[in-house]
Amino acid sequence: SEYSAARPEWYFLFLFQFLKLFDGYGATGELIGALVVPGALMFVLALMPLVGRWKLGHWFNLGFLVILLAGIGVLTGQALHADRMAQYTAKPDGADEALAKRFEASEAYLRAVERAEQDSHRAIVLAQAPAGIPPTGMLSVLREDAKTQGPRLFDRYCSSCHTHAEATVVPAKPSAPDLTHFASRGWIEGLLDPEKISGPHYFGGTKTHKDGDMAGFVKDNLKKAGDKASDQKRRELAAALSAEAKLPAQAAADKADADLIKAGQKWIADAENGCAGCHKWRDIGDLGSAPDLTGYGSVEWLTGMIGNPAHERFYGENNERMPIFTENLDKPKDNILSPDNLSLLVHWLRGEWYEPTEQADVTP
Repeated sequence: SEYSAARPEWYFLFLFQFLKLFDGYGATGELIGALVVPGALMFVLALMPLVGRWKLGHWFNLGFLVILLAGIGVLTGQALHADRMAQYTAKPDGADEALAKRFEASEAYLRAVERAEQDSHRAIVLAQAPAGIPPTGMLSVLREDAKTQGPRLFDRYCSSCHTHAEATVVPAKPSAPDLTHFASRGWIEGLLDPEKISGPHYFGGTKTHKDGDMAGFVKDNLKKAGDKASDQKRRELAAALSAEAKLPAQAAADKADADLIKAGQKWIADAENGCAGCHKWRDIGDLGSAPDLTGYGSVEWLTGMIGNPAHERFYGENNERMPIFTENLDKPKDNILSPDNLSLLVHWLRGEWYEPTEQADVTP
């Protein structure tokens, strides 16, 4: 990031801003900005008691301090403006690439600050959990917490293509679906909307799926929102498919909507007007042409999809560019994602983590 992802003390902001003046000059620029200029200023400050013995030197000292303090003030103001740019300005349209980068850096900074505040509250919640703080300390608890580590893992491994509402890193041009509330009823209903499936939140950034079989099926068989028959079919399909995930947030709805889910399951099993023509679902259909819908969005399904999207159970040869994160089954340490981190990412995407049954006092 162009700006500090952490929140430095305000009296150091001018130093960060000053170093930006030397961006593009490589190691030489860093040497001048970090050592040469600050060293020269400190040398002048050290000489000021001696120089101040003369009247002219006294006025030199006053002028030097005024200029120095004014420079610090200007640089601090620039740093604060840059860091909070996204709070009070509209996102640029992309015509000015440099401005767009500064805006994105500001967004990332503000999200990082917000995440740091959330982490402080989360640490208190976990400390008050029945398990308490183990001998290994609070850091080990946070490292094993899906709510804390999930966004970080997503930023590192997924955000080059995907977007998510809780991610700090945002790709300039998303090339894969937005995974916010993935596998929920609302997410699936959006996927089944002919006006949205090829849009930016779903397949709009992909090369093959934007105009692929799935997009074609939705546009040919379902009308846009407002058509009663299509809306009902979408609700039924979304309820049935989302029920496969067994999401904690939808447990009550899944239990209450048994008839809606049953109606959706008939659509999934329909090879002509539903899903089984391309997808496998339980004992119906075949693998190879589209992802298996059995257990769609479940822990086991997501673990397999992220682990190896090129497996015939998922996208197979139609996998566009998603990496195989657990390619080395015999040597887990050689994988892109360790089993523990993969598990944390999966549970975070599903919204599964410890929460107290009663609201705890999380005042830092």
